[in-house]
Amino acid sequence: MLLTKLPVAVGLAGVALAANAVTYTPGTYTEKVNGHNAAFTVKVTVSKNKIEKIEYPDNLETIGVGKVALDKLSKKIIDRQSLGVDNVTGATITSFALKGAVKKALEQAKVSKADMAKLMKNSEKYTALPAEIKTNVVVVGGGGSGLASAIAAQQAGAKVIVLEKLGILGGSTNVSEGALNAADPQRQGKQGIEDSIQKHYEQTMKGGHNIGNPELVHYLTDHALESVHWLESIGVKFKDEVGTATGALWQRSHYPATPSGNTYIRSFEKYIAAHGNDMKVYTDMDAVSLIQDKAGRVIGVIAKDNHTGKTTKFMADKGVILATGGFGANVALRQKVNTGVFKDYDLGKGIGCTNFNKSAQGSGIIMGEKVGAHVIGMSDIQVHPCGTPGTGLMEMVRTSGRNRLFINKEGNRFVNEGAPRDVLAKAIFAQPGSTYYVLVNHLRYPSLDWVDANGAKMKDM
Repeated sequence: MLLTKLPVAVGLAGVALAANAVTYTPGTYTEKVNGHNAAFTVKVTVSKNKIEKIEYPDNLETIGVGKVALDKLSKKIIDRQSLGVDNVTGATITSFALKGAVKKALEQAKVSKADMAKLMKNSEKYTALPAEIKTNVVVVGGGGSGLASAIAAQQAGAKVIVLEKLGILGGSTNVSEGALNAADPQRQGKQGIEDSIQKHYEQTMKGGHNIGNPELVHYLTDHALESVHWLESIGVKFKDEVGTATGALWQRSHYPATPSGNTYIRSFEKYIAAHGNDMKVYTDMDAVSLIQDKAGRVIGVIAKDNHTGKTTKFMADKGVILATGGFGANVALRQKVNTGVFKDYDLGKGIGCTNFNKSAQGSGIIMGEKVGAHVIGMSDIQVHPCGTPGTGLMEMVRTSGRNRLFINKEGNRFVNEGAPRDVLAKAIFAQPGSTYYVLVNHLRYPSLDWVDANGAKMKDM
C-alpha cells in the first residue's frame, strides 16, 4: 500500500469548483520551458471553465524522477483545478518548470488576475499521522536497497513500514543504468563468455584494490545470480544478453529489459501495492532519530512529516533497517573522509553528484553513529567517469559497455575504456582541462534522429 498523505476533502472538490469557477478562452496553448535535463514543450487544453489536459510530449526528464513528477503534478492540477499544489520533493526543478509553463499557458487563455489568484491559492491540506504507529519492521529509505529489504522482510512473514524522505521512491537506483553483475552460465554460455563465481570474486577484489572484506565480497559474488533470480521472481525482466557496465571488468552485467534501474523500482512498487495488508510506504517522511530501549537495542524511528511538520514514532518489534543511501551530495563530508583512492584529488563542489541532493547527505550514517553503529569504508568514494560537467548527472548518451571511445581535446584516445572506474576517472582528471569526449559509433546510435530507450536522440545531446 503506497501512502502519500493525499490532501483531505477530495470528495468536496466538485463543490469547490462550482463555487470558484475560473473562466478560460477554450483552446490548446503551448509554452516551452527549461526542465531539469533539457527544454520541453507543455501543452495545456482548456474548456470554458476547466483545465482539461496537460501534455509534455517532447520532455527528456529522467525516468522515475522528473517524468514521475510531471505525471503526478499534472494529475493534481487537473483533479484539483488548481496551481496551488506542492512540488514533488526530489524533482523540484521539474515541478517548478511544469507549474510555470501551465501558468503561462493559462495566461494565454485570457485568465483574469482575480481568477489567477484563485488558481494560485494553496489547495493542499494534510492531516497529521498518529503520534505512534506500530509494526514489525521499519525500513528507513525507499530506494532500491530499502524496497528490496522491505519485500524480503515481508516474504519472511513481517509487516513492514517504509519511510522515504522524498516525494518519490527509488533513490539513486532510479537514476542508475540498472546494471547487476553476476556470473550467469545460462546467459553467458549462449554468448560464449567464460566466467565463474571465483573470477567474479577476484575481479571485484581487484577493482577495490584488495581492501574489501573478503568474506563480504564472497557473499556478494556467491549470491549474485540468486539476486537476479529473486528479482525475476517479483517481475523484473532482464535482457537475454549480458553486457559490460563501465568499470565492470567483464561481460557479466545484467540489464533490465526496459530502461534503467527504474525498472526495479516499478517492480517493487507493484509488489508492495499487491501486498498492502502487510506493507505501507510513507513518502515525505524525514527520519530524524532512532529509538532505543534500556538495553540499547534499536526499537523504532522518529520521523517528521515534511507536510505537517509533526513527528511520529514508528515502533518496530522485529528490527529497524537503515537503507538511507550514501553521502555523495554532502560535499563537506566527502571532503572530510576523502583519504582513500582519490585522496590526491579535489572532490569539492566542482564535482557533481548523481545522487539526490536532499537525500544523499549521509543522514542515516550519522543517525546510526549516534547509537553506536560502526562505520567502515567511508574513504572508498566512487567517482564515475561518465557524469555531465558541472552537474555530475549521468549523461543521456549511453557511455557504458563497448562501441565507444574516450577522446581528449587533442583528439587522442587516452585510456582503455574497459578499465576500473577509478582508473578512468583519474585518466580524465589528467587530460587538458579535465575534459574528454565520448565517441560512439553507429551500433550505439545509428543516426542523429534514432530514439534510444530513454526517448533521447543524439541530436538533442
